[in-house]
Amino acid sequence: MAVSRYTAHARFAFLKGTAMTLAALLEVLPKPDHPVETVDAQQWAMFELITGIELPVDYKDYLQVFGTGVIGGMIAPYNPFCHARSRCAIPVVTGRASYTVSRH
Repeated sequence: MAVSRYTAHARFAFLKGTAMTLAALLEVLPKPDHPVETVDAQQWAMFELITGIELPVDYKDYLQVFGTGVIGGMIAPYNPFCHARSRCAIPVVTGRASYTVSRH
């Protein structure tokens, strides 16, 4: 199987600790069919107004596409809009990577 330009870029970015675009991430981690607790621009604007914290655009883009969940069963990016802390995890498996969607 040939490695696409984005997949190679994504792997390099991960290994070097550099930024990865959302497009590159989607090459190695396709978005879930039914994401849970995605965050839109209006929610982020309110969050930033209330907290006075301006979050990185790539983090906001990630949560807009993926929402709450676990990557590879190990990494759980924090979603400040997550409502239920105790959840059942339902794995969503693809040919390239897996993303666990947390459900109520």
